[in-house]
Amino acid sequence: MKKIDNTHSKYCHKLPSQYGRLRLIESRNSKRKHQLARRRVVFSFLSSLILTVVILLSGIQLFNMIAGSQGAMQKWDVQFINVATTEIESDSSSYFGQPVANIVALSPRNDKRSLLRFYANSEVKTFLPREVNKDSFAMLASTQIRLKADEIYIWENHSTGWVEIEIINTETAESNPYLIWDGGKKRDRFITPEKKVFFEVQDSGVYDINVYYFNNKNDSLPIIDIDLENPPIPDSYEQLYQYYGNPLDPDFVTNYITIVGLKNPNGGEWEVECHKAIVQRLRQVWEDLISRDKLHLIQTYNGCLNIRMKRGKNEPSVHSWGLAIDINAKQYPMGSVEQQPEAITNAFKKQGFSWGGHWKSRKDPMHYEFSVAGI
Repeated sequence: MKKIDNTHSKYCHKLPSQYGRLRLIESRNSKRKHQLARRRVVFSFLSSLILTVVILLSGIQLFNMIAGSQGAMQKWDVQFINVATTEIESDSSSYFGQPVANIVALSPRNDKRSLLRFYANSEVKTFLPREVNKDSFAMLASTQIRLKADEIYIWENHSTGWVEIEIINTETAESNPYLIWDGGKKRDRFITPEKKVFFEVQDSGVYDINVYYFNNKNDSLPIIDIDLENPPIPDSYEQLYQYYGNPLDPDFVTNYITIVGLKNPNGGEWEVECHKAIVQRLRQVWEDLISRDKLHLIQTYNGCLNIRMKRGKNEPSVHSWGLAIDINAKQYPMGSVEQQPEAITNAFKKQGFSWGGHWKSRKDPMHYEFSVAGI
């Protein structure tokens, strides 16, 4: 009996300690459960917060896509015009309301210099007013935008049909279709598919931009895709290729180069083959010199477009783009330290040209190029 009692006593002696350990383990498990529960709550809250932020950002992005950017003044109006009657169809005008909101949107590009862009989804076939035959309508998209004088802009048409562009100064109410320049003396406000047009405005200010898009009369509805950019004065080869074309492209000369007539002070005109982007700028240089009776200072014109490498270097000359011009080469040859007349250099500088006479390396005082400081 003692043995049994001793054994019982031994186990009874240890029970409280075992129960204590069990309670401790149970307490720890309970704490862990509470911690997990709190973590779930925190995780749920954070997930909800992140989801809310994502939805908010998506909503802002969608709003910006529809309403537009500051550059385009957050407004596009769209109307459908019956070509046969030249009348605007009833109930077809919209400020991104139904049904136009489903197929037209302002979609600014990531590039900060892009000012506006819009498109129509050709897969949506319900947006036209029923009474308008899809083969005989024009769409008019209108917006307002602030443009600056003495800056270059590019219209580019990626659409499946041609468009007509109209620019109206809101202060003077003057229509300026002639401000669309396709080089030379041609003033063209019609842009065919895949065509790029460079232009400038005469006065800084707010302009109404009207884009008339005409159906190309095929079986599918047209895709509208147009953008307007404000390219920089180039300061790198990357910008030259991005905005002013690739001289080695077989279509480069057709798409980017034109001939401008500039007065020869000795009689007649020089036919200068240059990039369309600087046509107006060269004209302004000549007008500046003529107005101050300084044109006689330009005795010779010695070339503009010349697709070649720089002399002694393994990189293309800016002449390859038709964005550089040489004058008075005999008096001011490459390597000379002689200075061109200040009146000439200042006239070019006003139009965004840099001068080879300012180069730190080998001077080229005959040379003026459309770049920030020489490329």
